[in-house]
Amino acid sequence: MTFFARFGGGEIVELSASTMAEAVQEAEHEISLWSDASSATQWENYCLAESEHAPSSDSESWTGHTATIHPDEPACTSVSHDWQSPHKIVGGIKDNPGVYGHGGGVVITECCMTCGCKRVRDTWAQRPDTGEQGLVSISYAAGEYADRVRYVGDYCVIDGDRDVLAAGDTQEQAIRNLDYLYNPSDFGYDDWDGVVAEWISSEDGLGDLMCIPSSDV
Repeated sequence: MTFFARFGGGEIVELSASTMAEAVQEAEHEISLWSDASSATQWENYCLAESEHAPSSDSESWTGHTATIHPDEPACTSVSHDWQSPHKIVGGIKDNPGVYGHGGGVVITECCMTCGCKRVRDTWAQRPDTGEQGLVSISYAAGEYADRVRYVGDYCVIDGDRDVLAAGDTQEQAIRNLDYLYNPSDFGYDDWDGVVAEWISSEDGLGDLMCIPSSDV
């Protein structure tokens, strides 16, 4: 017996799978290649059948299935995303930032503290073409918070007027987040590694800039 898949456009394809589980995996991989799930979850219907020959499109041997195709994470400027939910960025209540009730579930908003990418997970999503609810969806918006993550963290860089220029969870990250405003050469170095090393070893900062705990601002 052979497994066959019938996709939304009516196309019938012979699969190489030897079990129903493998047939599901193979069919959904095929769908993922052409599904428009670049930034948000998509749902696609398809049918499977096990038969000696390809069944007709109206055969009762077909069983219906739904493929849930989540988008790939956008590339991060670092090795991997650092997903967090800082209240100053994602909002909500301070005890549970970024979480909002939605139907029988919640919508969870997170931010990559490295590149500013936004991730939203909805545990009570609704499929737009059928109205089915109670699904799980994921969406991304690359760089959505890029201009704001520079100002959130345990350490911050201030100027002589005590204005916050950048911030980060560590002194190093706060200093490196100045890259939107300065070049390493502005501090007499070829790269940020030299700037960070000199800055952290100095008790007086660099010029009129200082890196201090955010709680001191």
